[in-house]
Amino acid sequence: MDLNKLPDNGISSLMILFCHDFVENTVDRCIYMKVSGSNFIILVLYVDDILLATNDIVLLHDVKKFLSNKFEMKDMGETSYVIGIEIFHERSQGVLGLSQKGYIKRCWRDLEWKVVLQG
Repeated sequence: MDLNKLPDNGISSLMILFCHDFVENTVDRCIYMKVSGSNFIILVLYVDDILLATNDIVLLHDVKKFLSNKFEMKDMGETSYVIGIEIFHERSQGVLGLSQKGYIKRCWRDLEWKVVLQG
């Protein structure tokens, strides 16, 4: 989701999340979580983007609807990359994975160039 227009006061934006039962992560203040019984949804804020991850599609739709009523938003659909991290799914097996393979390849390529140039 892309947030095109946030309210003028960032604190009021966070209060909206707290009023909807999201709890801020104490380690990373860009991550919020809401738990409802055995269901959960994780909301990650990055600049003007929101990434949602959940185990319940109904909860996902409820949160999207709630947020779209508070903010001007554009749903970008399912994500495959965020901040350089590949996200992959194997729904049939209940697997959600993260990979930094691309980042590692770039670092390796940069290191190879440094060795060649210093060579």
